[in-house]
Amino acid sequence: MQVAPEEQIYRVLERHSGALQVLAQQGIDCCCGTFRTLREGAAEAGVDLEALLAALRQLS
Repeated sequence: MQVAPEEQIYRVLERHSGALQVLAQQGIDCCCGTFRTLREGAAEAGVDLEALLAALRQLS
């Protein structure tokens, strides 16, 4: 799955149902924070952005 740091969370969720599990495991807000970018969500959750992107990119 291709993802970019500036992509909005809701767009990632729309494209791949498995993204919800990855994001939730990382503590990313998948309810009220879906208009944030992956970069913003990772920063708020204190998650390494590159590790998050790598996990999402492994989704087929």
